[in-house]
Amino acid sequence: MVLEAIRAGKNVLVEKPLTTGPEEARQLVDAAAAAGVALGVSHNQVFYALHVEAKRLIDAGVIGRPVHIRLRLGMEPPWGGRRDAPDLAGGGLLADAGVHRLYLALHLFGPVREVHAILDAPRQQGETFAVVVLEFASGARGVIEANRGGPRGTFDDEIEIVGSDATLRLAGIESLFVGYRTGPALSMFRERQWREVPVRPDDWQASVQASVTAYLDAVAAGREPPVTGAAALETVRLLQRIYDTAVVLPGGSSPGRDLRP
Repeated sequence: MVLEAIRAGKNVLVEKPLTTGPEEARQLVDAAAAAGVALGVSHNQVFYALHVEAKRLIDAGVIGRPVHIRLRLGMEPPWGGRRDAPDLAGGGLLADAGVHRLYLALHLFGPVREVHAILDAPRQQGETFAVVVLEFASGARGVIEANRGGPRGTFDDEIEIVGSDATLRLAGIESLFVGYRTGPALSMFRERQWREVPVRPDDWQASVQASVTAYLDAVAAGREPPVTGAAALETVRLLQRIYDTAVVLPGGSSPGRDLRP
């Protein structure tokens, strides 16, 4: 449908992820370039106030040299429906809500050089547990921890960013939305003490509205979308690299290497 719209000369904003695989994503990016239309992707958490402020603090050098980023994704058991159907979602937890963790890691810390991952099941079966270690081109490292083993009502998407001069802790947009997390939304540890960093009130709905509005404003002004198809392609490629190189825990049935004797 997206490809047909592009070929008809229409600008298109796509929900995350752009596609379930890099080949299709590359096809859309190339088609949009050939048609001269704006292909954008709604990575809405890029526009969330806490993430905007964290990015500003990183870019301004306030935290010093970025050293480590930890992205949590703890959820309740699967809900059922298309989001828990690997053939439709393109995988399990990482292909669904986990995509937010992937594009935020790239947005905040830049390109990824190496990937190391452990899953409880191969992609085609839909993983519900994952630990992903990222080595960024900058030399920084990161960890994504994801699981669906919590009790009903669990949604933990906290982010911790460690720099040489300061540490940031961000309560996740969805954990705040469902009431799982309380306390300061954004805190900084600097000079031996924690302090709250003021940010404007924000929530999930507002972040989605900001994502759509930013795309429309860019198209109306003839600018490149804030999240381009090319940027979203890198997220899809990262997801593919994770699945291609992951070790599957005992009990899984990966066509690649696993930990079983």
